[in-house]
Amino acid sequence: MGPLCFDRGYGPFRWVCLSLDPADLTATDTAAAGCIDPGRCRQDRDNYHWVCSAGKNDLVVGSQARILYSDATGRVRIALAFNDLVRRGRIGPVIIGRDHHDVSGADSPYRETSNIRDGSNVMAEMAFHCWAGNAARG
Repeated sequence: MGPLCFDRGYGPFRWVCLSLDPADLTATDTAAAGCIDPGRCRQDRDNYHWVCSAGKNDLVVGSQARILYSDATGRVRIALAFNDLVRRGRIGPVIIGRDHHDVSGADSPYRETSNIRDGSNVMAEMAFHCWAGNAARG
C-alpha cells in the first residue's frame, strides 16, 4: 500500500457532524466531492466515487461521520469548504480529525464496509494487509 497511498501522503481524514443531522452529512459529502478532482489521480477518482456514493450505501451507524483518504492538499481544501458552510450557517459544527489505521477499526461489518453493494462488504482486506505486511516485514 505504500506506493499506492501512503508514499503520496494519502491518509485517513475523518469528519463528524456534531448536529447529528443527516442533512449536514449530505452537505459535507457534497462539499468534499466538490473539492476532489477525479481526473487528478487514481486515489482521487476513488475518493470522488466513494464520497459521492456514501449516502446511498447507508454507512452511518450512530454519529453522522465519514472517513475519507486524502492527501494534505485535499484535506485542507475539504476543511476550508466545511468551515465556509459552518460560517454561512448552512450546517452545524463539524469536528475534523485524522483516523487511526488499524485492522480492528476497518473490518467492522457495521461500519466502513457495511452495506456496500459492490461486493467489498464481505472482504477483510485490512486484516489481510496487516498479516501480509507483518509477514513481509518479518
